[in-house]
Amino acid sequence: MDIEEPVIVAEGVTLGYGRRVILSDVDLRIGEGEFWSFLGPNGEGKTTFIKSLLGAIKPMHGRIIFRKDFARRTRLGFVPQESELNPMCPTTVKEFIYTGLVGISVDRKQSMKRVLKVMDLLGLSKCSMRDLWELSGG
Repeated sequence: MDIEEPVIVAEGVTLGYGRRVILSDVDLRIGEGEFWSFLGPNGEGKTTFIKSLLGAIKPMHGRIIFRKDFARRTRLGFVPQESELNPMCPTTVKEFIYTGLVGISVDRKQSMKRVLKVMDLLGLSKCSMRDLWELSGG
């Protein structure tokens, strides 16, 4: 495996629902260790594009290519802007981050290592036991 090989490549991707085109002619290369954010006005295709990367929507045209070790898409992370969790259910920051491992086959010790690493990367270690609903959305 070539380390310089991108993790994801989108080539001439057009996305939509039915015959309605939402996003067209997207070209993108995402490399190892990169963090991406998609910003723009409401209804311009950000969520649709992310859904295509996660495999929920197939391109109308073009193609999305994953590096071999990402082909199953279990190594992709997605943090939605809004949560569908019930705010009446007490949830710590640590518990919420742990939900990002749903569907990934790793043992409990490895899971906790990943959660702690993510909290450290995001500067959330000090508030790991705080109620998720007390934090700002940003």
